[in-house]
Amino acid sequence: MMPRIRTTRMELHQKVWEKPLKEISVEFGMTGTGLAKLCDRHEIPRPPQGHWTRLSLGGLVEITPLPPLPEGKSDVIVITPLTPKPSHSDAVVDAQEEALNAVAKITELDSFRSLHPSVRAWVKQHRDDQAQRWQERRERRREVLGHFWDPIPDLTERDRYRFQATSTVFNALEKAGAEVVGAKIIGKFDIKVGNHTLECAIKEKMRQGLSDVDKSWSAYPHHHQHGLHPSGFLRIAVNTYVSGGKLEWIERQNKSVVDLLPKIIATIMGCGPRLDEQQAEREAQQLRYEEERRKQFEEQQRRELEARRWKHFREQAVLWQECQRLRALVDAIEHRTPTEQADDIDGMTAAEWIAWTREKIEDLDPMNRDLEGLWKPPSRW
Repeated sequence: MMPRIRTTRMELHQKVWEKPLKEISVEFGMTGTGLAKLCDRHEIPRPPQGHWTRLSLGGLVEITPLPPLPEGKSDVIVITPLTPKPSHSDAVVDAQEEALNAVAKITELDSFRSLHPSVRAWVKQHRDDQAQRWQERRERRREVLGHFWDPIPDLTERDRYRFQATSTVFNALEKAGAEVVGAKIIGKFDIKVGNHTLECAIKEKMRQGLSDVDKSWSAYPHHHQHGLHPSGFLRIAVNTYVSGGKLEWIERQNKSVVDLLPKIIATIMGCGPRLDEQQAEREAQQLRYEEERRKQFEEQQRRELEARRWKHFREQAVLWQECQRLRALVDAIEHRTPTEQADDIDGMTAAEWIAWTREKIEDLDPMNRDLEGLWKPPSRW
């Protein structure tokens, strides 16, 4: 957090009439709107609309004088500059350039014989599942309803293409410096870029249609929403939110995965610095929020203390008035005593009772205490 700036009402008043708020706000590390609100809170007059235009044209302008300091306000103004947004543009550019250099020589998809280890594990899993299903059929194991399990079909051309495209993307990302930390056969995978993990997917782009769905296009039709048809193109997407909009790429007739690869890899590798920027902005917002909450709490405490102080002072006024009435009553009683004979009252004479009463009045009178006690309220606890 940037160090706080201290100024006075008079200094700030002088500045806002010397230059436009936008120029002064840079000096204080805040926005022009924030500086305007600050002036309003401390009752510092600001130039009216059109002031600087009239001044630039040589017109006469009038400076509104600074009013007296409002009661309860401090003449010293403490400004907390906003934390500047970290610029990661250079980092993003560097990451993207390195990614482009890493994938510059990739001109075709990986061979099905040299797939990425994660994708190769999918092929092995499929073969193992096929073998197990055939074993179950040979042993004539049945489903709950008595039907035999259907054989698992071989990988189709679309499956093989998706596996090859996924392998190519994985290898390209790793060449660029990313790490594949999780990959599922349904097409979802996680990529670690810097300190962040991105949830991504490479799946068939599905479309709606009126005809019956042909389930033979893939060995995994249950991996896709029922009732949709394959489009014949892959969809690559980053599902993790990154500022700047949704990140996805879809093949077209003239744009295959290989053609889209440089843009895909460069964008994903640039997500690391962009997510760093998002995190830094969230932290800065949290600091600003906490600072605002602290100011609100301090203002609330000040108002509560002021209210208790005023209530206490009014109570002292009531006591003072009561003491005046009590003294008047005692004086009247004392004036009456010489003309009236009275026996002892509960073992004390009238004169002794008068002296006792005057002593109590003096103890009650707030004017007989320190001046500090007139305005300093007792603790709430």
